[in-house]
Amino acid sequence: MSTKKRTFLQQFKSQFSPSGFQFVLLDNQGVIVESCNSLFNLNLYQGLSAFTFIPFLESIEETLVQITTKDAPIYFPRLDIPFFSHSKIYDFTFQRFEPFPEHSFIAWIIRDNTTHYYYLRQIQQERNMVIVQNERSTAGR
Repeated sequence: MSTKKRTFLQQFKSQFSPSGFQFVLLDNQGVIVESCNSLFNLNLYQGLSAFTFIPFLESIEETLVQITTKDAPIYFPRLDIPFFSHSKIYDFTFQRFEPFPEHSFIAWIIRDNTTHYYYLRQIQQERNMVIVQNERSTAGR
């Protein structure tokens, strides 16, 4: 498929492995321009500013609109927030995507890392239990 026939989102998304990811393009007002809808459907929100209905995005709005293509991506790991009726753990990454000089977007990459983080929590909890048991057994001596 030629680059000219692909949408801007498809061009950006082609740079990543799409499994477990959702890709969203926002304009500088936070308006959802395009979404691949692989984790949840944003069609009803297309044309609306995500800054107005997602409190986390509203809190970082100023930072997001100021990022440039020269800036490193902004990464927010382990966001344990209810998101569109999904209670999962997400990693959010934001970066400027400019397929052409006249088209500039805030690329929002959402990764569902729920399984990974739940597994990590379980391992940490088991480790903490072992530490507590060792402290109890050495305190009793």
